[in-house]
Amino acid sequence: NRFDDNAVVESADLDAHVWLYDPLLQRIRNKAYGGPGLDLVERKVKGLVQGCVCDHTSSQSWSYNEFTGQIQHLGTMGLCLNVDKNLYVVYCDTALLSQKSTLTSSTPKYR
Repeated sequence: NRFDDNAVVESADLDAHVWLYDPLLQRIRNKAYGGPGLDLVERKVKGLVQGCVCDHTSSQSWSYNEFTGQIQHLGTMGLCLNVDKNLYVVYCDTALLSQKSTLTSSTPKYR
């Protein structure tokens, strides 16, 4: 078998769309880039969310509900991550598909 450079690039591109949730630190970070985490820039309805270096401030605190698939911002009551063309927060609504996510836990497994 020959090593396929395109497969490596495609794999890295896919990882750019994978986000990991750490329930202990209550942070969501990008799998491909490791450091960048989700940060709520504007504390309001339709407030902008973007990736930035994790600094453990309250603007980067999130809670993931495995049952509803929603990601709720912990610093703003009742606001959930909404994914359309952009990332922003709106009032939590379990009927909105744009609020459904599947996250992988990044918490280490101990025996």
